[in-house]
Amino acid sequence: NGGDWHPLLVPTNHPPAVLYNPHPVNGSVDIAINPILAVDVDDVDGDTLTVTFYDASNGSVIGTVENVSPGSTVSIVWQGLQYSTTYSWYVKVSDGIATITSPTWTFTTKAKPQYTLTVSVNPEGAGIVSMNPAGGVYEEGTIVTLTAIANEGYVFAYWSGDASGTNPTIQIIMNSNKNIIANFQLPNTPPQIEITEPMNGTVVSGGIIIQGRAWDIDENETIQKVEIRIDGGEWKEAEGTTSWNYSWNTTKVENGEHTIEARAYDGIDYSNIAKITVNVQNVENNPPEIKITEPENGSVVKGNIVIKGKAWDEDGTVIKVELRIDDGAWINMTGIANWTYALDTTKLSNGMHKIETRCYDGTDYSYASIKINVQNKKEGMPITIIAGIVIVIIVAGIAVWLMRKS
Repeated sequence: NGGDWHPLLVPTNHPPAVLYNPHPVNGSVDIAINPILAVDVDDVDGDTLTVTFYDASNGSVIGTVENVSPGSTVSIVWQGLQYSTTYSWYVKVSDGIATITSPTWTFTTKAKPQYTLTVSVNPEGAGIVSMNPAGGVYEEGTIVTLTAIANEGYVFAYWSGDASGTNPTIQIIMNSNKNIIANFQLPNTPPQIEITEPMNGTVVSGGIIIQGRAWDIDENETIQKVEIRIDGGEWKEAEGTTSWNYSWNTTKVENGEHTIEARAYDGIDYSNIAKITVNVQNVENNPPEIKITEPENGSVVKGNIVIKGKAWDEDGTVIKVELRIDDGAWINMTGIANWTYALDTTKLSNGMHKIETRCYDGTDYSYASIKINVQNKKEGMPITIIAGIVIVIIVAGIAVWLMRKS
């Protein structure tokens, strides 16, 4: 049409980012065989992200998490690892347009636990026999010789059940051919915990609910409690265990970044500590204001009067206005911004009285007060009654005078 032609402007997409703070920390040792893999991700365009975790040894996918908010921590559990083994992993993060790959991180799992056996048995026809294993450490499948105190000869111990279970059995075979079965507890695997809400880096205000989950891979064991602490303070118990929550009033702390930590306890061990940072941004409340406009402080009043005033709030709304006289009960006023109260001063004694008002904005009260000087005239006798009394007195006096004269 003869005008200048402008190409359609398409916003430039910025690729997502991986914040280089993996969990477990790169090079960590003594890691559980079912670890939580976690990493912080972000996107300056605010795009929702897809994060895929990979086993760096063969490029296989460990797991994928979709619909991840930018500026959050994403995690999965890598299950079925072996003891005393070094593993490597990395993540790919996609915003739907661009995909980036993180560096490769490594960690080494903890050593396979060994089991210590100390058992007391009571063979038929004999006293209590203490089984005291020399050396004291045995692995699954090992046949050991134990010294039997207060009994002749030796006894032998071997695994009678599946040693990978929580409570495998040990069979004690005595030289007297009497079999005793004893329960044996495997070493405990600590529980694990995750904070699911709020997300890491979230801006929060007012009262919030911190939520998460906790679990324990040991069979026949449960999470006994979950604890929370804020900014390295005192640990406080949360509501619930495997699914838990904790109420936090952020108005009690200063605006800015604050650290939330959580840990779980299975009755034997605590989990590793899960940690996030949130940005508290609460708007400080300005208290409302109130003023008594009539009567003036110190005024002399009588009869029926009207007390008037104004109430306002710079950053909110005044919810109610109340008045009381001489520290009596608070009475709701008629009106808010311009309020009034009708007072019959004849109900008060003559003299000074305090009138106090207050207004409330849902958070804070504000107060104002004045004093009034009540001066109501006391009613005398009607003039007709006074005249009648005078006449009676005069008549009585004349009668007395006449009696004396006669």
